[in-house]
Amino acid sequence: MVNVYAWPPVAVVARYWTMEQPVSRSRSLITGASYVSAAQRKRILAGFDVAGWPLYSAGYLEALWRFLDGGVHLVRLSSCRIPHGSTVPDDARGGRRITWAVPPQEIPWFVPASPIEWLDGVSLQGTLITSGSFPAVRISGLPTNALVALPGEFLAIHLPAGDEAHMIATETRSDESGVAIVRLVTAPSSGGRVSLGGRETGVFEIASAWPKVLNRLRFPENYGLEFRQVFEDERGPFVEVDPWN
Repeated sequence: MVNVYAWPPVAVVARYWTMEQPVSRSRSLITGASYVSAAQRKRILAGFDVAGWPLYSAGYLEALWRFLDGGVHLVRLSSCRIPHGSTVPDDARGGRRITWAVPPQEIPWFVPASPIEWLDGVSLQGTLITSGSFPAVRISGLPTNALVALPGEFLAIHLPAGDEAHMIATETRSDESGVAIVRLVTAPSSGGRVSLGGRETGVFEIASAWPKVLNRLRFPENYGLEFRQVFEDERGPFVEVDPWN
C-alpha cells in the first residue's frame, strides 16, 4: 500500500495545472503521409511556487517531504482556478458537500431508509445533451441572465461511485428562465446533481528534484515544485492520509 498525503496549508503564489497528452507520430514511406495518434495514458502535470515564510510554509513542506520518503509515497492535489473573472456566487452554482468534525459528546442518529447528503448552497440537476457536436449539460435553477461559468473551470457531476470533473469549454450564461447550456471538453458518463466551478483532483508523484531552500535572515526562499499524476493501478492500493488536521 502507498500513502497519499493531503497537500498542506501553504502559501502558494503561482501554479500551473495542465494535461500531458503523449502522441505517436509516423510517416508513410510510400506516400509521405503523416499519421498522429494518442500513444499513452493522459496525465495531469502540476507545479507550484510556494513562498517559504508565510503560514509556516517551509516547515510544512519539509514535513511533507519526509512523509513522502523521497518519492515512495504520493500527494493528493487539486486544481487551481485557471481563468480570472467574476461569475455569480458559488453558492448559486451548486451545493458543496458539508464536512463534519467529531464533537466531544456523541450525537444520536437515526438511520433513514435512503442516504442523506448535506449541502451548502443550491442543489442543481444536469441533463446530458449535445451543443453543436460537443458534449454539454443543460442546467436549470440558476440565476437569470447571468454569467455562470468560465472556460477552463470545471463542472462536477456528483455520482454514487464518486465525483466526475469535466472542463468547461466556453463562457456560459443563463437565459431569462435560469437555464444554461454548459459545453464541455469531455463527455460525462451520466447526468445528475451538478455544481459549477468545482475542482479537478488527482494523486501525484514528485517530478522535480526537491529544492534546497536557503533561509535568509529567518525568511526562507520560495519552493518550486513539480508533480506528475499517477494512477492506483500503477502504484496502489492508495491509503489517504491527512497529517495536517
